[in-house]
Amino acid sequence: MSELKDILTKNENIVYQLETLASYEPEDLDNPEFEVAYESLDGSEPFATVCCVKLASQLLELIRQYKEAVASSLLALRHMEHESKGHKYPFDPEKLMCYALLKQLESKEV
Repeated sequence: MSELKDILTKNENIVYQLETLASYEPEDLDNPEFEVAYESLDGSEPFATVCCVKLASQLLELIRQYKEAVASSLLALRHMEHESKGHKYPFDPEKLMCYALLKQLESKEV
């Protein structure tokens, strides 16, 4: 259980750090941009300039979407499992997230 707490704490720290970065205005940072090189099929390496503040905002939204998708999928899965056993009762998405993390730890996929 300590391992689960460590993972949750680490993830909460990452989200908090992203939230903090996303709260800045790009003008408030000395250099909020960095360049990313991509390799295209023709072998060239085009560059893109990325703003770290905008990237943090996009990552937070992506994390929220993934959390919702995982919770929704687990909800449907657990609902099907319980209905197949004749049980019908409401589920808490937060508890389902913890259930998913525990299952990942059990299978060592984390």
